[in-house]
Amino acid sequence: MLMFLDAESQFGSIPTHLLECYQDDLIILPMSMTTLIDLIRKIELNTDYIMDMRMVANSIMKRFWRDGIEKDPNIFPYPGMLTYTTAGFQSFKYSLVYSGLLPETGSTFPNESLSINERCTLHFILSGSVDPWERGDETQVCRDAALTWKQRRISYELTGVMKSACPIEKGVIWTDGFGTINAAHVIAAIAMALQPMQVTQLALIRNYNRAPSKLNFDKLIDNLWATTLSDICHNYLGDLAEVIVFQKPLTNNVTFGAPGKWNNTYLPTDYYMLADQFFLDCSCWQATDAEILGSIDGLILANEAVKWSDLMYSLKLSQLLEMYYTNIGGNFPGQIHVCNRRNYFFDNLKSQHDIIKQQTTNFAEILAAIAPHSFVNNQEYIEENIEEVYKRFMDYTAKTLWDEVSCPKFTTALPKLQLNVIYDSTWSFYDTLQFLSRLSSLVDVSIYGSRITVINGASGAIIVNSATTQGDLFFQWSNFTDPSKDVKSTNLVNGFLTLKTLVESSSNNTNGWSSNPSGIVTIVLGVSSSLTDEDFSNILSILKNIKNECPDMTFFYIITKSNIRTFNKFLLISKSEDDSIIITDTNNQDRILNDLGNFNKIPRMLIPSPCNGSKILIEQNFDEYVTPELIYIYRIHSSYLCSGNRTVTLKLTNYDYGSIDACVSRDSFTKNLKNAICKTVTHFDETEFNVNNTLETQDSSYKSIYLRVQGARSTRKCTEKGCRFPDQLRYTITVTGLKCVKDFQATCGSCQKKSDRFITLIIIFLSFFIYFCK
Repeated sequence: MLMFLDAESQFGSIPTHLLECYQDDLIILPMSMTTLIDLIRKIELNTDYIMDMRMVANSIMKRFWRDGIEKDPNIFPYPGMLTYTTAGFQSFKYSLVYSGLLPETGSTFPNESLSINERCTLHFILSGSVDPWERGDETQVCRDAALTWKQRRISYELTGVMKSACPIEKGVIWTDGFGTINAAHVIAAIAMALQPMQVTQLALIRNYNRAPSKLNFDKLIDNLWATTLSDICHNYLGDLAEVIVFQKPLTNNVTFGAPGKWNNTYLPTDYYMLADQFFLDCSCWQATDAEILGSIDGLILANEAVKWSDLMYSLKLSQLLEMYYTNIGGNFPGQIHVCNRRNYFFDNLKSQHDIIKQQTTNFAEILAAIAPHSFVNNQEYIEENIEEVYKRFMDYTAKTLWDEVSCPKFTTALPKLQLNVIYDSTWSFYDTLQFLSRLSSLVDVSIYGSRITVINGASGAIIVNSATTQGDLFFQWSNFTDPSKDVKSTNLVNGFLTLKTLVESSSNNTNGWSSNPSGIVTIVLGVSSSLTDEDFSNILSILKNIKNECPDMTFFYIITKSNIRTFNKFLLISKSEDDSIIITDTNNQDRILNDLGNFNKIPRMLIPSPCNGSKILIEQNFDEYVTPELIYIYRIHSSYLCSGNRTVTLKLTNYDYGSIDACVSRDSFTKNLKNAICKTVTHFDETEFNVNNTLETQDSSYKSIYLRVQGARSTRKCTEKGCRFPDQLRYTITVTGLKCVKDFQATCGSCQKKSDRFITLIIIFLSFFIYFCK
């Protein structure tokens, strides 16, 4: 279904297409930059609608953005009664920008590309407002402020509802290491930079009832400045202009800020504003830290979007955001990342002092005309005070922007895993979800990265089935209604049985593991587990079957010291040399995640496909993308080699996206490339590695084959849907000389070596010969 959009500028009513988000029983995903990028990426990958970055940015703002929606404390929540209105102060600025400065897209939003929970999450991510009313949790989330506020709050009682000591700021998202930002400021700036426009003051206020004024309204408003810096430095209606028009006439104590804190940075849902008594008394939350940072990021990204979309038309909005906030990908000349935010602001924006002042003055004149309770109706007052307000803003911003940090440099690619987690009753429902969220961030659960499946160890129920985003993990976990989700038992047998079923299904599916090179890991969260002898025997048997079916699977057992003797026996199973035990006597998640180590070391598996028909020898192709300077490690496990040809060939075919360096070795590349054979594969070139697959002696064992691929130079031509970043390099790995894997049969690695099998056959033959000759 398509949602056709019209400008909505009335105050008081929530737009019809947003009403679905104000009903009960919706699961809203975490408020994070990761969630925002994943949702935008899902829209971009919709095959039915092709939109460029400008169209995506404009369409999601038109579809989901609506500032100023807040609860009305005078409305009692009867069934079917909507308790929200658009009476928030943000509505005035929103209305001006939405109807007059935000460009039309010329297209409709693909409504069916997102579920209702995803659509409403995007709405709440983009829509700024403040919930100022007391909730009852203040003594837990802001205890000191609540105790002080309690002595004064009776003065702010309104029909029985009181103001909170720590209001909740909405429309803000958490970023990993770089503060909380207002997301709408960022996306709106990008949208307007890609379709710049200037309108007269009169055109903006034509449809508003306004008080008599001496102003001519003939000046121009620039849509980019009106949305970003002019927008963040406001104090009543939405920008620096409001500070001059509404606050300056009343007090010399011009207020910017306030800071805040999240309920939980791993599962961010509520952002509590922390401020002093003056701030709460005057409700001066129109220029928060999140809005300041969001607008600075918006100006930077607006500039980046214009520069790089001129060089690469197919640049995507999700790519622009991810490159900026992670410091990975792009490699454009002079590319700016969030870690450069402070230097960019003071080195570049300060030089645009005159533009900022002029645009603020122009916008202030409009707001003075249309907003209620305006104290200004002449230009002279605005011009006299703009310099002081601007200076105070710059001083506050200097304190808000922390010291510059060094940009991280990545040499190893983000993990790409098929991750399974079997959990017991170690933690509560919420703490387990928090651990899973942290784990999914660590292994890059995303469309281009890892997948995660979560299994209840006691019941064997699959709580989360192959989630491809962190939001999907959160939704599936929260949406699972079976009471078995909250584990009450420490028996893990059913969990391992479910894992065995999943392994068999994936191993014998042509679209399973064999078509998607990735590492495969199972984490057994068994801190509270206590295995009986029968449990141990059952799990041991199941593990042997799993290892035979999938020798690449690596296990991490998280247990206490009391269980080490039992779990150590699991490490003695064939093909368990990469498995490990993590001992913990506490529920400290930081320590457990740290002990899990670097998942980047786990190689991506190259697995022969399942047998299909009479063809035994196969040619397997894997299409892959690598970012320049990053390294991927692949492995053909020794278990797949003993039944193959005497020579296994790995061919790399490179496309016209740049050059790559490739090395092949029988060692794991954990130390050096001393014994490796390395080659550079340039544009439209291909190379082959022929690996000897015979045993040196009868007593020797087959060794795995490792392939190392590193991105070198890029021409930034990666445009298809498989490209996470525009500078990625596409290549194809072709493996020949292996035999297909038969359904439900152990891999050849579970059998004896060829020499051992030959000797065994001779012994059997002689035994029968002696028996029949008697």
